[in-house]
Amino acid sequence: MKPVRTLLSSLSFKIAVVSLISAQAAGFLPSATFTPAAHAAESAPAVTPGPSVKATWVWYTAEAFKNMDTTFSQMQANGVNLVYLQQDVDIPNGQYAAFIKRARSLGIEVHALAGEPNWILPDKQIKMYKFIDWVKQYNLSVSPDERYTGIHLDVEPFTTKEWNQNQDAMLGYWRDTITGFVQESKTETGLPTGADIPFWLYKFDIPDGQGGRTTLSRFMIGQLDSTTLMAYRDNTAEITDVASKELNEAEALGKPMLLSVETSPNPDSFITFYGKGRTKLNTVMGDLNEKMKNLKSYKGYAVHEFSAWTQMGD
Repeated sequence: MKPVRTLLSSLSFKIAVVSLISAQAAGFLPSATFTPAAHAAESAPAVTPGPSVKATWVWYTAEAFKNMDTTFSQMQANGVNLVYLQQDVDIPNGQYAAFIKRARSLGIEVHALAGEPNWILPDKQIKMYKFIDWVKQYNLSVSPDERYTGIHLDVEPFTTKEWNQNQDAMLGYWRDTITGFVQESKTETGLPTGADIPFWLYKFDIPDGQGGRTTLSRFMIGQLDSTTLMAYRDNTAEITDVASKELNEAEALGKPMLLSVETSPNPDSFITFYGKGRTKLNTVMGDLNEKMKNLKSYKGYAVHEFSAWTQMGD
């Protein structure tokens, strides 16, 4: 294991670098050159999502662990084959190992999940780096069939007060957070990276780090191994419409993308399937898979989030 003093020194250095670059609001940190560690090679390959990929977020990890029989029965009934599992440091590693081992035996991959809206702020990013290190250390401590096969970031800074106070700075922080996330996740392990992004990021024009300009969505899609686009609408036509720009960017970059939908309550009913029944959800997502089947970048869909999804009526 990496000594604690070495970890803290490394984290402090990374925060300093990110703060400096964000303040300058120019370019981005270059991609790291890495050699995957031996333990990464032993792990099963990360999901290479095909058209039938069906993912979900598990935000209530302790609840999911209470009765794994029920949890996995619900996942299998819904065809889940990829889970974003929130990190909860209060849960013993042995419970994660048991969950992941059982999931893998059922053909379900598990990616570590964490994130808070303010993690893009320079003085908060250490939390992200601690999360990444926790995943690395966990993977080193367990057997290959108990390891995460990916790491997933959910950071939505547009919900913070700082977003409205200084959007230009926040865009720079967000860009640099994704860069730092990918670099640190890849270092020593080559761990596949993914993140959630909203469908409207194409509207923001940023420096591409090579003297040109690009959209924030294209930059993030290019940095990450895969992207989950929050295309929160309740019908196939509108999901397709709001996702079109980022799907085209992913297609051009040769990067996989999942489209996600919402099942939790929301005052804007058109963005969620809450209260509309499982039958409608399945019909819409089946139509979406059919409509997108010839698009190489489209690899399936994700349903947010697991507990709300499983409580839906027919």
